[in-house]
Amino acid sequence: MDAWYLLYCKRGQQSRAAQHLELQNIRYFCPMLTVKKQHRGQWQEEAEALFANYLFVHFNPDQLSVTRVQATRGVARLVRFGETLARVPDEVLIDLARRYNPLVALPEEGKVCSQPMCTALQQALVDIERESNGEVRALRFLQLLQDHRLLASRHQVE
Repeated sequence: MDAWYLLYCKRGQQSRAAQHLELQNIRYFCPMLTVKKQHRGQWQEEAEALFANYLFVHFNPDQLSVTRVQATRGVARLVRFGETLARVPDEVLIDLARRYNPLVALPEEGKVCSQPMCTALQQALVDIERESNGEVRALRFLQLLQDHRLLASRHQVE
């Protein structure tokens, strides 16, 4: 099934991975944020990935080989929770896309949940965004995905 998954890139090769995914016609999304950094005594604004070394990729694992995606230059691996690929919920991606790149084609609005869980996810994303270190933001995001996955599986059982 077509979905958004989380991809971990080799250190410092996020843009290379993005280029090679684009060459293969694989959709990807990398939310960027502007941060102020000091260089040679001067404060400058620069774009930085919201989640250091991570990209979101959109594909169907039944139609496009996971091995092919992982063999892309600059890619270390697709993120997994156990044996399962780390699927990113549509509501998370929509929220990120609206904040960081409104030009990204969004999933269908009808598929997005309107439960309180979504509000909690949005607040968690805002909290993650406030973190100054990109690697810490990425780790907190992974924890959020894991927690959401566990919560969603509990709702399906009930």
